[in-house]
Amino acid sequence: GIANVAGVVTEPPSAETAPREARSAPPPPGMSPASVVRVLGPSAKPPATRELAAKKLALLHFFRRASDATVPPPELLMHYLVASCDADHEVSKLGDDLLRRRCVWDTNRPSVNLEDPKIAGALYRAFLGGDPSVPETSRAAPASPAMKLKLVNLLCRSVTAANCFPLTVQTIFTCLYGEGTTTRLKAAGMELAVWVLRHATDAQLKQASPLLLSGMLKLLDNGAA
Repeated sequence: GIANVAGVVTEPPSAETAPREARSAPPPPGMSPASVVRVLGPSAKPPATRELAAKKLALLHFFRRASDATVPPPELLMHYLVASCDADHEVSKLGDDLLRRRCVWDTNRPSVNLEDPKIAGALYRAFLGGDPSVPETSRAAPASPAMKLKLVNLLCRSVTAANCFPLTVQTIFTCLYGEGTTTRLKAAGMELAVWVLRHATDAQLKQASPLLLSGMLKLLDNGAA
């Protein structure tokens, strides 16, 4: 299916950076150990950086030629988001262009409906990584910092996403306190917290607000220290 083919749009280890045994290496952001093996094939030999970029470009051009009826934009949203964050300039430029042209969400007739619970859930799962209940070999790693920023930007456009406790709180706390967080991610986490407080239902806020309050107080205490 599209998900299997488009695994190459993510960032499997390159020949220059990967350990000799790709199967034992930590999976790249957004991928699981099993998906790395599936993308690399039986030889498990990582491609060279330029070869990998060429494969990504070829796949993105294939998607560009496909009609929306053949491959609906919601199915490609995550792939375009990943491509738009790629380290290769050509890949990121094409990914960003396809994201803007093919995945429209801020019009009266969006091609991608951010209020769709499936899309909101997919955005959260991409940010946080695979569900802990999934076996480790099949559990996707969390998104890269650049990807996380784009995901939070979309989450802050969806009322449905504001009502996805406990994923809301997990994502906000990851932005604020997660390993490797950045100033921009912390700001994005605060923006998401405000969005949730404004748009979540009373039932959702009853669960989320005590945790968010304690998190904000912790952040203020750390800032004053």
